[in-house]
Amino acid sequence: MRHLSLPAGLVLLPLLLAGCRDGARSGSDEAVAARVNDRAISVSQVDQAIPRDEPMSADDIARARSAVLESLIDEELMVQKANARRLDLEPRVSEELEAARRRILARAYLEQVTAVDPRPDDEAVSAFYRSHPALFAERRIYSFHEFNIQARPERLEALRALAVRERDSAAIAATLEREGLSFAARVAVLPAEQLPFERLNAFSRLKDGDNLLTPTPYGAELVHLASSRRQPLDEASARPVIEQFLRNRERVELARDEARRLRKSAEIEYVGPFSRAPRASAGPEPTALPAARRTAANQ
Repeated sequence: MRHLSLPAGLVLLPLLLAGCRDGARSGSDEAVAARVNDRAISVSQVDQAIPRDEPMSADDIARARSAVLESLIDEELMVQKANARRLDLEPRVSEELEAARRRILARAYLEQVTAVDPRPDDEAVSAFYRSHPALFAERRIYSFHEFNIQARPERLEALRALAVRERDSAAIAATLEREGLSFAARVAVLPAEQLPFERLNAFSRLKDGDNLLTPTPYGAELVHLASSRRQPLDEASARPVIEQFLRNRERVELARDEARRLRKSAEIEYVGPFSRAPRASAGPEPTALPAARRTAANQ
């Protein structure tokens, strides 16, 4: 329910930090990958722009570096033309550069203040493993038939009765069609870690043939569990996933604590229409992180 592209912000990072005008000169001591007119593209620029989401072989890294370098050469040629035309002084461009600079600085500050120990202790890992059996010791692979149904609120009781009564996806579809309800159906096969974390316990209680009905703004979602099979993860296999999750969760908590601390010590004044606008909440605390779930799926 989650590759590799080159984010523009990442490719532009050296330019933004240098203010777009103080690029590396050919006389720099830094290792140079290529020179474009009087500007050098450094090896570190190339390496920074290579995605590292998943392990890469030496051949893959070499191909990626070559492709990235060609992209940076094209980009450098355009940057030189943009500088010659002083496009960085245009209001829109100037605002976008400043916004990118702010994001980079904020991210750098958060990375500094949310640095955590490289590995959680053994007890924390074991406790997380024991407290989430549906993810690990009792992990299952689920085969679902999902029905996204458009229905008025007064039809929900009938849909709940349907979810209790029917044990076959074909019968569910036939009933919905007979009742004149619009719906979209799909089939999905998902391991436990790719299910919505907040609904995992509900899914784990389902037996083959059971249904789970959830109201939605436009009607309801009915999930029929066609079949499932056990595929548990022992603690040793799950340890890398859990360690990553615990580190990420601690970083998120530290970041939120720091944001609250900074707000508490600052003078913040809302002006004009914003002084009357309702304040957005920070949202619920995170319960699972995509990177950790994706890693588990590969076990």
